[in-house]
Amino acid sequence: MKRSIIFVFVMMLGLSSTWAEDWTQITPPNSPEARHGHSMVTLPDGRVLMFGGGDVHGELFNDLHAFEEGGWVPISPANAPPPARRDHQAWVYDDIMYVYGGYGTENVLDDMWGYDTVANTWEEVLPGVGDRPQARQGHTTTPTANGSALILAGTDADGNYLQDLWKRNPNNTYEPLQAPPYPFNNHSANLVVDDLLIVIGKPGNVAVYFLTADA
Repeated sequence: MKRSIIFVFVMMLGLSSTWAEDWTQITPPNSPEARHGHSMVTLPDGRVLMFGGGDVHGELFNDLHAFEEGGWVPISPANAPPPARRDHQAWVYDDIMYVYGGYGTENVLDDMWGYDTVANTWEEVLPGVGDRPQARQGHTTTPTANGSALILAGTDADGNYLQDLWKRNPNNTYEPLQAPPYPFNNHSANLVVDDLLIVIGKPGNVAVYFLTADA
């Protein structure tokens, strides 16, 4: 079934909140090194996986940690992990955590890796035939119910903000979707009820993308 996208923009005016007073800092044992640009995903069993990131000195990580039962546990995979990176994106489908793109030791990346949470192994996910997104960091990857993922914008190897939207299909092929009307970088995106992609990234605005099925 063919899909199309309609763009709607909603101004955020005068929104405020006192919810922050409900936050409580916790200090779980065995915390990993301080870092930024890492990814965190929640598995179906309730565990949280954290991968990669970078420290204040510019060192990049490719380590994996699980948060479970109130503490952090380092994970040693059965084979070699992906190259170290930060500002990548990760998502979960079935028992696999996928990692896409980010900034590596030399420049931005366009590779994809899958971590099998049952077998405890990493495997590079090679793209199928056809076009594919260019290397990027600071993008979002939003999973859909059928195993696809929506890859939105970010920054390219030259430092330019990207203005594109791609769908990664379950068969590892990619298709370009209608581009957003302005670039995004270091934004947030969330898919609501399978057909409404909400993006927050430009000050004062929320971008709402309706993914509609054509008859």
